[in-house]
Amino acid sequence: MTKLKQFNYIIRGFEFYGLCEIQSIETLPLIVNCTDLYLEGYNDDNPPDIKGLVDYQIILDIEDMVRVEHENQ
Repeated sequence: MTKLKQFNYIIRGFEFYGLCEIQSIETLPLIVNCTDLYLEGYNDDNPPDIKGLVDYQIILDIEDMVRVEHENQ
């Protein structure tokens, strides 16, 4: 089963928001993939997806936070 989850987190002083895809398979732990990542405060009506521009550790941290938040629901 696949679900989409919106997120909004402050990491290293920056506010990130976006969308993650959560896949649940009965015998495996949750699989989380950050599909869209944006920086809050970017002055543009159509902000660019910054997933390819940020340190990959930030993406891993976001995916972990989404996973923990989803498991605690």
